[in-house]
Amino acid sequence: EKASKNLSMDMPDVFIRQHPILNAFAIGTWGTGNFVILHSSLIEAMTEQELLQVIGHEFTHIKCEHTRWLTFTGLKDSINIPIISDLLGLIFNSWSRKVEYTSDRGGLIANQNVKASITSLAKLAVGKELFSQLDLDVFKHQKEEINKDGILELNELLQSHPYVVNRIQHLLKFDQSKKYKRLLSQL
Repeated sequence: EKASKNLSMDMPDVFIRQHPILNAFAIGTWGTGNFVILHSSLIEAMTEQELLQVIGHEFTHIKCEHTRWLTFTGLKDSINIPIISDLLGLIFNSWSRKVEYTSDRGGLIANQNVKASITSLAKLAVGKELFSQLDLDVFKHQKEEINKDGILELNELLQSHPYVVNRIQHLLKFDQSKKYKRLLSQL
């Protein structure tokens, strides 16, 4: 309820699925309802503020109608035309990475706690057990290593989700922005 209030949206249905992998996702298409699925292991691994980040992230997919457009991005897998399929894949992956940055911002607006936003992303990346051993400061600054390695940068272009270290850096930048401060003052 807090996430939907902070994001100024109607609350979609939320379901919990018994599953050992930390994950959550939003589903919705034209003509159907929108809902969010949270894996039980995610709920067990996250603090309340971290969970609010994840829920806010998924709610933002719904609010911005990303879930509806994902139907079209799936077409790249069903069209097997040399070169055209590859180009569609690059275009859809580029869009998908931008969608993730937008939804991460929505999660931060929902929880209003950048530290919890960052730790939630890190837990999703490495899992609850390894997170306890993770040096978060070192992890946050791996972006410099990625920027030095052209192969790593190229690899990210082929992915649907940005590297977690890039997502963290974008959240830190958004947290310090005037736009975010204005949004908070309106809540």
